[in-house]
Amino acid sequence: MAQAKRFSELSVLSPETLEVINSLNFKFCTPVQETTIPLFCGHKDVAVDACTGSGKTLAFIIPVIERLRKVEEKLHVNQVGAIVIVPTRELAKQVFKVAEPFVSSVPGLKCLLLTGGRSVSQDVLEFKSQGGHVIVGTPGRIDDVMKRCLTMSLKSFEVLVLDEADRLLEMGFQRQLDSIMSKLPKQRRTGLFSATQTDAVQALMRAGLRNPVRVNIRVAIATRGDGMGVPGRADGAGKKRKKDEVASEEEEEDD
Repeated sequence: MAQAKRFSELSVLSPETLEVINSLNFKFCTPVQETTIPLFCGHKDVAVDACTGSGKTLAFIIPVIERLRKVEEKLHVNQVGAIVIVPTRELAKQVFKVAEPFVSSVPGLKCLLLTGGRSVSQDVLEFKSQGGHVIVGTPGRIDDVMKRCLTMSLKSFEVLVLDEADRLLEMGFQRQLDSIMSKLPKQRRTGLFSATQTDAVQALMRAGLRNPVRVNIRVAIATRGDGMGVPGRADGAGKKRKKDEVASEEEEEDD
């Protein structure tokens, strides 16, 4: 069995990000992390076919933070640099928790959780007062806040992530996704992560991604207790993998 690659072997990662990874006691990449992080950190849209528990959360959080770390001008309080859209409140909270230490490694960068459970006006007020350079949330609430918060600026927007895209569509969020994407700059990077490739997911991919690299991961791994499926711990959990199948292919851009 091939040795899992260490995070320290990924040349695209900054010392600050590696420091966070080390503080979380991670050493080894999962297949989806090893394949996706270098692509998404570069100038590539990615369409990733990976199941829950594959470690995909770090596979998109790390590239999001690396891209925002490299922006030439510090984002103002009203500017949004990245949006991560997930289907449920619980998943949004989990992704937000994973993102927090990485966001904190970039001076001045703020992360905002938008999932409902309180009034839209409260969310708008929090954005205006504290900022939300990285927004993690559910499509309905993100769409509502974008419509209500007229001071929100997307001119420096860098990255959109659609996590569990198949579930987003199954739960009826097509209209909200279309509304959100219509407001974003076309010159952005987009990552789509899905456990299944339905016709609806393929249509969303064509509408929202530009010449994506397809990544197909089929692997079973041990998961952490928090359910985020992020192995690669110092105790060698990252080595406990079954046979995996990794395939990447670049598709022609659909005009």
